[in-house]
Amino acid sequence: MSHVGVLCGAIGRAAAAVRPRATSRPATTQPRLAAAPRPARRPAVAAAAAAARATLAEAPSAAAAAGALAPAAAAAARATVAAASLSLLARVAAAPAAPAALAAAPQLAFGPLYRPERFDEVYSCGEVLGTGTYGTVRTCTHTASGEQYAVKVLARRRNRLDRTPMIETEVSMAARVAHCPAVARTLGVHADDYSVYIIQELLPGGSLQGLLDAQGTLTEDEARAALRGVLTAIAACHGEGICYGDVKPANVMLASLFPSVSFLAAGDPDAPKGELDVRLIDFGCAQACPDECSLEGLSGTPVYMAPEVARGGAYGPASDLWGIGIMMHQMLTGCFPYSWGAPGALGAVATATVLADAAAGAAHVGAAAEGLSEAARDLMRALLEADPHKRVAAAEALAHPWFAAASD
Repeated sequence: MSHVGVLCGAIGRAAAAVRPRATSRPATTQPRLAAAPRPARRPAVAAAAAAARATLAEAPSAAAAAGALAPAAAAAARATVAAASLSLLARVAAAPAAPAALAAAPQLAFGPLYRPERFDEVYSCGEVLGTGTYGTVRTCTHTASGEQYAVKVLARRRNRLDRTPMIETEVSMAARVAHCPAVARTLGVHADDYSVYIIQELLPGGSLQGLLDAQGTLTEDEARAALRGVLTAIAACHGEGICYGDVKPANVMLASLFPSVSFLAAGDPDAPKGELDVRLIDFGCAQACPDECSLEGLSGTPVYMAPEVARGGAYGPASDLWGIGIMMHQMLTGCFPYSWGAPGALGAVATATVLADAAAGAAHVGAAAEGLSEAARDLMRALLEADPHKRVAAAEALAHPWFAAASD
């Protein structure tokens, strides 16, 4: 066989090594985490490159053995060798890396919450409760016990970015405040090569944002109960050196159904009136920051963003309290404490305008709050202090006289 034939055979074998293997696993089935990982492309590419180098090294001796070749044929063969090797090297360089797999010991990343079983072997999924940028929240049923939970399904990769470390941070932050009754309980974490499944207690009352959408505003008694829970959760976070990072009604869930005004008007004598049992969820923006930390870009939702964050500065515990102040104003008045903050107006306001007003610390307790108690207005002003060093802390807010008050 000519040296060209030797090389072509090696290149064929190398190309076969570069091509990904077909799998017999159905497309709808995700591999078990504990199973052996799929063959990665990079080792195959390395083997292909080694085979090519070995073949190129053998080519001169093969050419010498085929002494019958004329000089012109030998030159053509050398050109073929060069072209083929360049083509193979280009394929080696262009071959994509295999998706990053979960850490070899995932229980080290997720701690005692990690469960080695595949999610769909233990649970069956139900209705969608909500969707976000990085995942979906659904109901799920534990097949053995019939108990219902919520599962947050997060994609491990997005736009070629491995999000696993960020998900690990979210889980670890929530675990550090698991002792707080105002934080939603995380019961376990399952993972495969594509997704992470965070099992949490099911909170059937919906979100605080949903309640505001239904009622428009809350009474001071209702808002007092909800804000006591939120401040308790945030105080627990700060006690653990965690900045929550995204305080807003959509991240506060109700532990049980709470009737809207229209439901109360129907005359249900057993309907709860004035007491809301809430849980803080979603630690996706949480960060460890004992005092304050620098941010790579903005974090949180613009309308609840503190001035120091909107200006691109450091995020500290005080930044969470500003968000609670915005939320308190929204709950009690139905609007945001800005000049454009009338009910329903937020959707028509440019994000740049929202950020500019937030950065300027333009929130104010004005005419919309005139019908509220002086204690409520005083607490809002303390929460919406533009200087983070003068802003009230979570523990101080919980001790404010407004929380000791109750309507007759």
